[in-house]
Amino acid sequence: MAKNALLVSLFLANAWGSVIGERTTSTCRTEGTDSIAKFDTANSLIGQLLPVFFAPAGTGTYGELRYSGASKVDNEDVVAPAVNAISDPNVAVIGTIGTSLDFLLNRVFGTTVGIANLNPATTITPVAGKVKSFDFKSVWVGCGTTAAQAASLSLPCTVTVTGTDVRGNAKSTETISFGPDQLYNSTLALREFKGWDEMVRVRMAVVAVDIGVPASATNLFFDDLTYCPRYV
Repeated sequence: MAKNALLVSLFLANAWGSVIGERTTSTCRTEGTDSIAKFDTANSLIGQLLPVFFAPAGTGTYGELRYSGASKVDNEDVVAPAVNAISDPNVAVIGTIGTSLDFLLNRVFGTTVGIANLNPATTITPVAGKVKSFDFKSVWVGCGTTAAQAASLSLPCTVTVTGTDVRGNAKSTETISFGPDQLYNSTLALREFKGWDEMVRVRMAVVAVDIGVPASATNLFFDDLTYCPRYV
């Protein structure tokens, strides 16, 4: 009996690391909703969009990751939202209206806090002291004319995703095409990522809007970002 217990312990230690239950750099587990950033938790540090042209200053942190420049908007407060939230009621947003302080600083002063141009973009990084890296698995994205509490048209757009892992290896650029299925409240586009493991930086940016609107004049919406945290 003791021999069997020892064998089981050795098997578990080998599978999950020298400390049973601890994630290692070679193993990552998904733990349900803990690994899906839904942007619906009230006590997150991503600023809630107000019915004015700015959001409260915040760190852009939600859970174990930081989303530079991100705010969140409650679609239930918007008359006609550009996109439909995957998990009601909130979606995260980067853009011309309703962005947090670091994005506004980039627009006004050109500071380097994660976004260095006028096109809506966010850089996703691990929160220091919480996780070392993360496996980037999937995200829902879309574009619209505004994030304010008013009617917002869905906009067809192209979003690029780039990233760097813990070894400094850059991933090949992924391109997401968002094609609205109606004028507003459109379904976000899902993109899954294979092999984007142990990431320390992922950047999503709008590079083009397909109807003649400048990319700098649109908003990038995203929701239900799925990832797996790595602690060592």
